[in-house]
Amino acid sequence: MQSDLKKRFLSRLSLKTILTIPYSLLIFFAIGMVSYTVYTKERTALNNVTSQLRDETAAHIQDHLVTLLNTPHQINQLNASALQIGRLNKENTEELQRYFLDQVKTYPAITSIYFGNSSGGLAGAGREGASGTLYVTETGDFQHGNFLKLYVDESGEKLTPPLSIVPNFDARLRPWYINAAQHGDAVWSEIYILFTGQDMALAASRPVYDEMNNTLLGVVSVDISLLQLSDYLKNLSFSSVGQIFIIEHSGALVATSNNEIIFKDTNNDGTKERIYAQDSQSALIRQSNKLLLEKYQAYENIPDEEQPIEFDLDGKKHFLQYFSINDKRGIDWIVVIAAPESAFFKNIDVGNRTALLLVLTALVASIGASFFIASKITTRIQQLEQSTNILAAGNWDHQINMDTRVVELQGLINSFTIMKDKLHHVMTELMSEVEEHKITETKLKEQRDFSSQIINLMGQGLTVLDEQGRFEFVNPGYAKLLGYEIEDLIGKKPKEVADPEEVEKINIQRKLRTAGKTTTYEARLVRADGSIATVLITGVPRGTEGNYKGAITVVTDLSERKRMEEEVRQAKDALQHALTREAHLARTDELTGINNRRHLFELAKSKVKVAARYQLSLSVIMFDIDHFKKINDHWGHSLGDKILMEIALVVQSEIRSSDLFGRYGGEEFIIFLPMTPATQAYTLAERIRKRVANLKVHSDDGDDVSVTISIGVIQMRTGPTPESLEELLQRVDKAMYDAKESGRNCIVIDDL
Repeated sequence: MQSDLKKRFLSRLSLKTILTIPYSLLIFFAIGMVSYTVYTKERTALNNVTSQLRDETAAHIQDHLVTLLNTPHQINQLNASALQIGRLNKENTEELQRYFLDQVKTYPAITSIYFGNSSGGLAGAGREGASGTLYVTETGDFQHGNFLKLYVDESGEKLTPPLSIVPNFDARLRPWYINAAQHGDAVWSEIYILFTGQDMALAASRPVYDEMNNTLLGVVSVDISLLQLSDYLKNLSFSSVGQIFIIEHSGALVATSNNEIIFKDTNNDGTKERIYAQDSQSALIRQSNKLLLEKYQAYENIPDEEQPIEFDLDGKKHFLQYFSINDKRGIDWIVVIAAPESAFFKNIDVGNRTALLLVLTALVASIGASFFIASKITTRIQQLEQSTNILAAGNWDHQINMDTRVVELQGLINSFTIMKDKLHHVMTELMSEVEEHKITETKLKEQRDFSSQIINLMGQGLTVLDEQGRFEFVNPGYAKLLGYEIEDLIGKKPKEVADPEEVEKINIQRKLRTAGKTTTYEARLVRADGSIATVLITGVPRGTEGNYKGAITVVTDLSERKRMEEEVRQAKDALQHALTREAHLARTDELTGINNRRHLFELAKSKVKVAARYQLSLSVIMFDIDHFKKINDHWGHSLGDKILMEIALVVQSEIRSSDLFGRYGGEEFIIFLPMTPATQAYTLAERIRKRVANLKVHSDDGDDVSVTISIGVIQMRTGPTPESLEELLQRVDKAMYDAKESGRNCIVIDDL
């Protein structure tokens, strides 16, 4: 029964169907197997290349960081040795500045180098982060006091006026000095934001001891810029497909490869704070940080060795790899490398779609071809059958002219007929292919014409260089940018239209392209009228691997962007100046120009803290103008204001630059005297009392008005439980009121 059904089914199939279906299925299977094999091998190979690229990137970053972080400490060690053996004169500010300035010029990654001595003085040199302008720093007489920052010219000569002046500067109170002195060895500072708000920096410090008696001579320190570290990460080839960032174990960002500003004014009060990875503008950085915390619960639990991780972000697969950078001096960073899988498999996906289209096209063409061939074969068989039937019927007039029934002759005639039909079929297909070739050439010409229109109309410059580095082609955009005619540029080399200072850079970029690498860099080109055009050049090598045929470059004019950047910089400088002036007004008394109460107490806390820590003497003077209310009531407040200003000038002329002087309130004033016993403070108070008593202030009525003051003097009690600022104020206030009770115009000194 089944045999009969099978025979019936097969009997209903035409010869055309039997020839077409198996042939089409075989082609589909073969193409599918080949495509699948190629696809899997491509993904495996690209996975290996991706892993190798991440590993190589991690190794490059690790080597760069080790060199970057070792250099400041090596400089400090050299400078400390030079100071110890006397090769550098630790007392000569200018010699130290020249020496440090040469080192700053030698090491581009270094922001500043300086030395603070045991007297609180400082001498150093550095470069501005944005402009690269060189400067030196110093304190008067190499002692604690006014801090000066001055630009220098190319020969190292100081330029005036000073860039900035900081009063009452004491190097011994700076964190980098205290930190190094306490550790007794090389140490890193915390990362800090420059006062200009343009960069973050990190200071490496090292104490310098006298070789004879092992006393502390001072501290040498080197600052490095973290903005340059971000630029290094951005310029890595991996950054074009993924992102690289560095964080501390607190989660604060140290550097990124995505041009992100990693510090900002969060509270809009002029104080900039660092940004944490969880608050990054980059979704990839935020997700990578979240993944690490979810995996290890805390940054401290993250192991030092490299760990590859895969995760999904917005429905797309990503790769993540990290490793730790740390040293015994305080560096403990985590370097994270992350990239989407699509960045690596983009070309494969395009190839897969193309392959699928080719498979479908081949399948359709195969089915059509098999159907066409089957139709031809069946037609010939039908004709042969008809001819055979005609001959069998005795129709000898048939065009085949078959007049014999000899089997061999019949086979020869049939073979000839089949050969003739096949030849006709082949010629028909050949003519069809020729016609298709003509259509294809027409389309290619249209595409070339369209591409030429795009190149000629594009706003950017486009050039084609031969293997000798000469222009084979330049588009109108490039010629217009430089103000030349196209024919004037053909045959020239790029360095012939470049700023002479850029020639070395252009030669280096050409060598990189000759090695098969794509390059992107900024350069300055000289226009036909002699003006300078700042451009961004991206060069792609031509030719197969190992067979360099030249390069194609795209040139973008950056002149307008540079102008806007300069305007932004000037606006920032103006804002910084305004903020500095506002901060000064917030610290000083409006009438007398001396420290106001709030700022005086802020500075005094530091003085009290230092005196308590190092068991140093500290005296405090408080005085009040006697019968000041009567003066205001009788002669008016304008005369009272004159008296306050005159007394402030008297005190300022008597005290040292390291002393603190401020208005406590109304007619009361306070003086803090570091490293001064009460006996010396009493002597100073007596001079001030006498000078104030001898003052003659002219009233509007022409009268000469004199005043006296009552003064209290105390010395800070040190020891295991030193006095606080509040306790000092209570004691000196009592001493001053005791002076008033004693008849005024006198001094009461409180016993220790």
